[in-house]
Amino acid sequence: MRTDASPGAVGLPSPFTSMVGRRAEVARIRQLLTSTARLVTVVGTGAVGKSRIAIEAAHSLRRSHRDDIWFVDLEGGSLDVTATLIHDLRIPADSPRLSALTDALAQRDMLIVMDNCDRSVAEVKTVAEAVLTACPGVRFLATSRQPLGSAAEVLLPIEPFPSAGLSESSAAVQLFIERARQHDATFEPNADDLEQIIDMCEILQGVPLSIELAAAQMQFMDLRHLDGRLHSQLDSLRSPSAAAPSRSDSLRHSVAYSWAQCSSEERDAWACLSVLAPGWDLPFAEAVLSKVLGAGVDATGLVFDLLRKSIVERRPADGGSRYAMLPALREFGAEHLIDDEIAHRAQAETVRARLEEIEDLWFSRRQDAILTGIRNDLPNVRMALRYASRQQDGELALTLCTTAYRQAWQTHGTFDEYDSWVAAALATPAKPGQLVVEALAVRSLTHALAGRHALAAADLHAAREFDGPRSTSAEISLAIAAAHCESGDVEAIGWFRRAVELDGEHAFTFRRFNTPERLAHRLLKAGQWEEGEQLNALILEHCSLAGDRFEQSLVHSYTAAEWLALGEYERATEEANAALELKRRLHNPLGVAQNQELLAEIARLTGSPRKGAELLGSAAARWRDLGAVVMVAYPPFEFHRSGVESALRSRLGDETFDKCFRAGAGLDEEASIGFAVSGTTEHAELSSVPRSVLTPRETEVTALAADGMTNKAIGSQLFISTRTVEAHIQNALVKLGLRSRTELAVWYKSQTFG
Repeated sequence: MRTDASPGAVGLPSPFTSMVGRRAEVARIRQLLTSTARLVTVVGTGAVGKSRIAIEAAHSLRRSHRDDIWFVDLEGGSLDVTATLIHDLRIPADSPRLSALTDALAQRDMLIVMDNCDRSVAEVKTVAEAVLTACPGVRFLATSRQPLGSAAEVLLPIEPFPSAGLSESSAAVQLFIERARQHDATFEPNADDLEQIIDMCEILQGVPLSIELAAAQMQFMDLRHLDGRLHSQLDSLRSPSAAAPSRSDSLRHSVAYSWAQCSSEERDAWACLSVLAPGWDLPFAEAVLSKVLGAGVDATGLVFDLLRKSIVERRPADGGSRYAMLPALREFGAEHLIDDEIAHRAQAETVRARLEEIEDLWFSRRQDAILTGIRNDLPNVRMALRYASRQQDGELALTLCTTAYRQAWQTHGTFDEYDSWVAAALATPAKPGQLVVEALAVRSLTHALAGRHALAAADLHAAREFDGPRSTSAEISLAIAAAHCESGDVEAIGWFRRAVELDGEHAFTFRRFNTPERLAHRLLKAGQWEEGEQLNALILEHCSLAGDRFEQSLVHSYTAAEWLALGEYERATEEANAALELKRRLHNPLGVAQNQELLAEIARLTGSPRKGAELLGSAAARWRDLGAVVMVAYPPFEFHRSGVESALRSRLGDETFDKCFRAGAGLDEEASIGFAVSGTTEHAELSSVPRSVLTPRETEVTALAADGMTNKAIGSQLFISTRTVEAHIQNALVKLGLRSRTELAVWYKSQTFG
């Protein structure tokens, strides 16, 4: 960077490269400093671009200040902040006293940009508060890895660029391309190059300095070789031209600076947390830290300290906040682990305890939180399974596979992945026979549910052939697997009855198995409706007492499938709708998709092809959200997607089918449930008022609402209040003659794809 010494910007650096992205952050700083805020601190982890954003904002503010904008860099100089300010602001003073500073600035109208406040946070706070009190025309823009802690401070957290769902126009990708062209002006990425660049930006988690340093390597290697080196970032990412790397041109030096600012206790916690996969919650971290550092450690306080210092970042997630460290920070922490084995064992044991807790608490009012939580926990479950397999710990690996397998794997449709984890666990040399039988039986069941009957039979046979005593849980697993491998209803019903009998009073708590529901379904399928409906009524009674919704929804789903098979479309629709209503906010995309596919089939059979096409689109979106392989036929639904789609395309024509399908795919889960259940009028019958009737802001808010964003999230993105968002949505509904947010989303998607 060169320094701008022109009037109005004393010492303010002028970057050599263009700014990529960050317009919203720069605009927010301008908004804050031109309104009531007098101390704005740009906070974030190292390498995220805090200084660059502050400098860009300061340049944009030059016209707003009658006096100068002054830039003061606190990195590497004196720790005496008062003396540094007096020197850099060119204030004549006999001594570097705070009173000399406040006297000189008392009548000034100016902005002071204080960069790199990390080393002197306490003194920066003291000095800034004194100046703000005595000098009403002075404002501060600070950058720091942690807040200053002043009552006058307004924090602007800076995060890496988004690193999911990237395209050529994404800021992270554009940054890589621009910086790569600095080293090769002829660089024009083709489609294959873009795919690799996107992959690298995802690996680098959108961290600007990491992306810039990676692009600089284009002087020496092609994209393919560069991509292969990024899984270890600390040493592979440094400026090729830096003889003595600094924080701005070496990722390792940037992270090491953060390490130096931490206490020994914070460093120990940082190292321990490096073994966790991103997306952990606070109780999980507390449990691991207590196991590794001792029960008396203030685990919560240590996590909060690392949050304040931007080592740990808090990420919004369904069900509440989750936490993570960026890859380079995790890599650095792992290098400083005193005992790698103890930390990884603590992580795996914490996962085991959480899975056991999920089973214990499952049949309750907490199912929505449990399903949301386990989906967020899956990366750590995978890490624990990798550790157990690597350590050849068969007991731990098999326990992790079988405990809460239904909540962790089956409800997310990840049968193929589950199969691979069981295979790895079974390959360990020493393992308890009872756990082997149970794992084989459970995997047989998952094969059967996915329609892989030969594999199901093979695993069932292997489980039965295994010698040695069997636990009750293993016997129940065998009975359920046998029932699913049987083609005859009488034999299957017999095995289900045996499983219910073995499980005793636990059968109706549905912890690891939902045997009563499967027995009831098989009874209905066999035509034994009286007993099947009596059993369903008993299940629903237990569910009502426990506050359960998940198992209730399954009862309605199974019953809907049987009414559909009998051609009773109205009753099938009632049951499927009841299932979907119960799944609202339950975070069960698999169950939502299956019921929407069932309703799509009913729509096809009852002369509503447009609704059928949209429901197929909505179901496809739920599979996409889930990240699971779409199953061809998942009992009891036996849904044959290709046949239904082909029939609907034939009825509607490709153009109309695709339009309806895309509209359904554009609805979020809640909106799609509303559409399926409420019978919202199809697109052709929705408001024909053109989009131009809405104001630009109403259109903008409607577009974000149609993408599934909450009012709070929309307000945050557009810098308007939640109340204003609500007003815009209400105005749009009135103008368009629509009744609900769901209809508004459907209308907008129909306009978009029209």
